[in-house]
Amino acid sequence: MNIRITAIVAAVILTCSGAFAACGSCGTDEKPADTAKAAAANVNNAATVKVNNTVCPVSGDKVDMQNPTTIDYKSERYNLCCPACIAEFNRAPEKYSAKAKEQSK
Repeated sequence: MNIRITAIVAAVILTCSGAFAACGSCGTDEKPADTAKAAAANVNNAATVKVNNTVCPVSGDKVDMQNPTTIDYKSERYNLCCPACIAEFNRAPEKYSAKAKEQSK
C-alpha cells in the first residue's frame, strides 16, 4: 500500500510542477478564469498599435520576439514573456503598460 501512495504522490508532484514549466521565473498563480479573460483580451485588432517592448513588464525577463505572448490594452499591444504573466498584467494594466512603454524607449 505504501508503494501505491508513493506513486500517487509522485504523479501529483509531476503534474503540478509541469504547470509552472512554461515560464521559468514568473511563478504567478494564474487561474483558469484569468486565462479565459486574457485570451479574449489577446485577440488581434487591426487598430492596435504595437509598443514593441522587448522586456516583460511583469517579470522583467527578456521577451522572445520571434514568438512573444501579447496582450492588448487600450488599443496598444504589449509583449510579455509567457502566458502566466497575462493574469498579473490584467490585475494592474496601467502599471504594467506604463512600465512597458518606459522600457521600450
